Amino acid sequence: MENDVKLFLDSIKNNYFFVYDTETTGFNIESSDIIEISAIKVDGNTLEIVEEFDSLVNPGYHLPQEIIEFNEEHNTGITDEKIQAAPSGELVAKNFYTFIGKNPIMVGHNSISFDTKFVKKLFNKCNYEFNPYIQIDTLKLAKEKVPAPRNLASLYERTPDNGSIAFHSSIDDAKATLSVLKWLLTFYNTSDNHKESNKPITVLNLSRWTMTDTLDRIYIQNKENYKIFFDVKLGCFDLSGVQKKDVLNGLYLYFKQKDRIVTDEKSIISCLLEFAT
Repeated sequence: MENDVKLFLDSIKNNYFFVYDTETTGFNIESSDIIEISAIKVDGNTLEIVEEFDSLVNPGYHLPQEIIEFNEEHNTGITDEKIQAAPSGELVAKNFYTFIGKNPIMVGHNSISFDTKFVKKLFNKCNYEFNPYIQIDTLKLAKEKVPAPRNLASLYERTPDNGSIAFHSSIDDAKATLSVLKWLLTFYNTSDNHKESNKPITVLNLSRWTMTDTLDRIYIQNKENYKIFFDVKLGCFDLSGVQKKDVLNGLYLYFKQKDRIVTDEKSIISCLLEFAT
């Protein structure tokens, strides 16, 4: 995946990419269809959202009872009444194609094995082709870099942006996927693609962040107000907008002022793990 990530980052410079998600009437591509499709257009230089697309889709039949119950249980807001009043698949396909364009750069979670098949089926109704120039799947990145669980909700909980979000709504799932993408990219040493290195950060304090069965982090408070965490369970940093070497240099100065012996990354991590005990 290293080469795929490098190609992705090179391709989005001075460009846009799209993070997308779908909700469907089931998992079987032959008997199921899209009932909601969403995408966010993201600036490849800043990784900020610049435009959104979100639409319910009328598949031409009533929702199966198990999908109605699932939506009620997860409070998705998708009801059979709304689906029957939604635009047709053909109209949504045209609008979605207009939004993403031909051969777009796409990002999704479990998209290669799931969402792609359903979007292609939807596009076939209008004789369009869904043929991304590049497609990055955050599930594949997660499998390569972080331990289970790797469902979208669990991964999102580990990101610095883990605020309240309505999962199983395709627009919110797309936004969560973008946060997960930003977080996972830090494991590929890609921060220098988006920010120049200036100087070490100024570490002010360390504090234990939210701790759950799947999440245990140290917040590294800093003068520059970057979102910097150290994941105790994974033994690695969660960075947003700052290079790892600047964080390590800042921690080196912080621990040195506290008369701790630190000489390299390993000794700095040891001090962080000791703080967590």
